[in-house]
Amino acid sequence: MSNTALRCAALSTASTDPSSTMPNKRVPQSPFPIYEDLPSDASFDYHDEPLDHGRATANGTCLTGPGTDLEPLEDYKEGGFHPIHLGDTLGTSYCVLRKLGHGGYGTVWLCRDTRDDYARYVAVKVTIAMVKAEDISDLTILAGLDRSSAPGSDHIAFPLDTFPITGPNGTHQCIVLPLLGPCVSPELWVRLKDEPGPVLRKMAYQAVKAINFLHTNGICHGVHSFRLDFRPANILVKLNSLNHVSEEELLSRFGEPKLVKVVTESGDELPVSSPRYLTPAIDLSRLGDEYLTDQICVIDFGESFRISDPPDVSCIPEMYLSPEVLLQLLRDEKSGYGDDDIDDYNVYNDDNNGDNNEEDTRKNNKKDEDEDVDDNKDNPKGERAAIGPACDLWALGCTLFEIRQQTALFHMIHDPDDLVAEMVRYFGKLPTQWWDTWERRAEYFDEHGTWIRENEDRSLEWLLDQSSDTVQSPTFQQDSSCIRWTSMATPQAEQKLMADLLYKLFQYDPDKRISAEGAVTHEWFKM
Repeated sequence: MSNTALRCAALSTASTDPSSTMPNKRVPQSPFPIYEDLPSDASFDYHDEPLDHGRATANGTCLTGPGTDLEPLEDYKEGGFHPIHLGDTLGTSYCVLRKLGHGGYGTVWLCRDTRDDYARYVAVKVTIAMVKAEDISDLTILAGLDRSSAPGSDHIAFPLDTFPITGPNGTHQCIVLPLLGPCVSPELWVRLKDEPGPVLRKMAYQAVKAINFLHTNGICHGVHSFRLDFRPANILVKLNSLNHVSEEELLSRFGEPKLVKVVTESGDELPVSSPRYLTPAIDLSRLGDEYLTDQICVIDFGESFRISDPPDVSCIPEMYLSPEVLLQLLRDEKSGYGDDDIDDYNVYNDDNNGDNNEEDTRKNNKKDEDEDVDDNKDNPKGERAAIGPACDLWALGCTLFEIRQQTALFHMIHDPDDLVAEMVRYFGKLPTQWWDTWERRAEYFDEHGTWIRENEDRSLEWLLDQSSDTVQSPTFQQDSSCIRWTSMATPQAEQKLMADLLYKLFQYDPDKRISAEGAVTHEWFKM
C-alpha cells in the first residue's frame, strides 16, 4: 500500500445493520462545502473550474482542486472506497480526525476511540468493498498465531479491533490498529535523540526478531505484484502514548485540514457514492520527535501467506526481489509465461539452521557458479516454487542495510537487468545456469564476471564505508536552540560484522541463506 501510515487486517468482531443507524454518519449531499460539520480551521483548496486527475469520473464527478496525494476519485463507486468525512464516526465509537493515507485497497484514518474505558488514538483502515472479510489474510493468519512461540510478536502490528460497515458502495472491513510513527528509512536518523548507530542497529535487530516470529509460525510476510512486503516502508516506529493529549492540542500540530471539493460536471447533486471532498494525508512527523521510541512494528500483512501455500504473483520487479525470482521473471518475460510459472529451483529448506561457511558470499557464490545448483529445471510447473521464506531472507538483508545505513542498497535502480548487474557487482558472479541464461550480461561484464563499464566496480564493504564518509546532518531539537550534529559514521568493527551477516543473507542459493533464527543470534546485534 502506498503513502500510508498503517495497513493491516484482522478478525471481524462486530456488525452493522444498514437498515438502522449508519455507522458512518452522513449529511445530505451538496455540490457546495458544508462548513457547519467541518473543523473550524478547515480550508478548501479549489478553483473556479474543475481540476481533476483527468476527465470526470463515470459518475460525472470531478475535483475543484489539485488531485496530488489524493486517492483516485473514480474509485468511489460500487465495490470501491467508502466516502468518509472528518468528524464521521466509524462503527460505534471511532471518531475520524484526519486521514493517514490511502492505497489501492483502502483508506486509513486517524481516529479517537470515544469509549470511556479506552479514549485512545488509533488508526483505522477502511478497505474497499470489493475486499471481503474472507479474502483478508490477517483474518486467518495473524489471529491464529501463537504469540509465545518465539520472541518478536511485540514487533508485529496485531489489530486492536475489527468490524464491518455498510455504505452506498457496499460493505467495508474496518481494521483498528495502534497509531504508529514514521517508517525506519531514509531520514529517521536525523530525528533520533540518541546517537543513531546503536538505535538503528537495535531496530534492525527487532526487524529480524519479527521475521523470525513469522517464519516460526509458518508465515511469509508476502509478495504483492513481486513487491516483497518485508521492507522499510512497512516497518514503522512505535510512538509514546498520545492518549493524554487533547484532540485540540494534537490536531494543532498538523495544522488546518486541506480539503479538495468534489462537484459534478452537470452541477447536479453529488451521487451518494461520492464524498463531498477529499483530503490529503497528514504529516506525522509534525507530532515532534519527543514521541518517537526506539521500538519498531511491522505492518501490512494483506499479502502474507502460509509457507505451505505460496501465492501466484504477477511480474513487476522491485529492488527487494531475490535473484532467483528476478531472473525467473526475466526468463518468463522472454518466454511469454504468466505469473504462475515461477518454479525455478528452490523453496526454503526447513532444516537450514544458518550455520553456513564463514567465508564471504563471493566465495560461496563462486562455488555455486561452478555447480549446477538447479537440477530440477525440467520439473513440471508448480512442483517447486521460488516464492517462500528464502525470498523474505533476501529482502531482510536489503532491509537491514537500509535501516542501518538509511539509504537503499539498490538505490534508484528500476530496470531488472541493472538490478541483476548490481547484485553481481556486490556478491559475485551468478551460478553458471543463471549466468548463461542472462541475456544482457555482456553489457555489464566480461565472460569472467569482471565489470567492464566506465564507472568503478563496487563491493558491499565499499558501500558500508561510503555511508560513514559522506552522511552527516544537523538535528534540531524542539526544546533547545542549539544545533546538535549527528554523525552516521559506521565504525570499522561494526562494518565487518554487519557485512558478515549481510553476506550470509545474500547467498545466491536460497538453501544457503542464514535463517531468521540464525540471524537473531548474530554477533552484529551483540555490540
